[in-house]
Amino acid sequence: GKPKVIEVITFDISEKEFLKYCKSLEVHSNHPLAKAIMEYSETKETDLFPVDNLEEKSGNGIAGSVNNKLVFIGTDAFLNDNQISTQKQNTVFKTLEEKGETVLLCAINGLVSGIIGIRDDLKPESKEFIRLLKEKGIAVIMLTGDNEKTASVIASELGITDFQARVLPENKNKVIRKLRKEGRKVAMVGDGINDAPALAVADIGIALGSGTEVAQETGDIILVHNRLLDVFRAVRLGEKTLNKVKQNLFWAMVYNTIGIPIAAGVFYPFFHLLLRPEIAGLAMALSSVSVVTNSILLSNFSKNKIWDKYLSK
Repeated sequence: GKPKVIEVITFDISEKEFLKYCKSLEVHSNHPLAKAIMEYSETKETDLFPVDNLEEKSGNGIAGSVNNKLVFIGTDAFLNDNQISTQKQNTVFKTLEEKGETVLLCAINGLVSGIIGIRDDLKPESKEFIRLLKEKGIAVIMLTGDNEKTASVIASELGITDFQARVLPENKNKVIRKLRKEGRKVAMVGDGINDAPALAVADIGIALGSGTEVAQETGDIILVHNRLLDVFRAVRLGEKTLNKVKQNLFWAMVYNTIGIPIAAGVFYPFFHLLLRPEIAGLAMALSSVSVVTNSILLSNFSKNKIWDKYLSK
């Protein structure tokens, strides 16, 4: 779905001023969480501070000099890596995680000034999508840069038992490479710039149409309508297409297996059976017509009533 800020908790600073620091920094990021903070800040009518020395660490957070103060926004690990203690806020942090929220901390001049809880509601069709894949015998693995607790809550809601949390963007493609080395065929569904490397190394990269341009260029399949159920439709269409290929090869072989020996006169000594040129030409034309007609029947797949049930939701 779309991430939204659920709650903001500040320490020794007003919420409006805190959001002003956050907004000033996050306006320079394209990350979905940054956009969520921006949208929330807009509701508070905050303006911007000047920013210098901007640095964004993929999958961790963003830092910079805001209004001549050093500001860090990101995960607890990101702040700890920059020698900023988050121990005092640990209880609040854990409480938000227990609710299944993505938690970002903001530190100004070395002290944690606030915590932002963000929730990403599931797409309406997500559960049905996972159920259909599992029914087809397709193993589903969720990869996320989010914390273990939030990932666990979301995975539980979806019925996913295999998930990995705190997976940095550069490690997603390593997970996929490992699965492929085990002999599995892997399809990766992603939407962000951080997913591009993983989309590239998967057997099939599937990018959401609403995703970044980099992800769309990397993906083999683009979901124009951003519906996860279209991934399942792609799987079913692939199966139907392969069946049509096999059917067409079968009928082409039947025509040739019967027609060529007759045309060559193999049966003439025994049954005086011979294929005249005009009849042979007609048989070849009918062979092509049957193959094309059988292929055209694939168009009925998109009109299948089964999809109306899911896509109308």
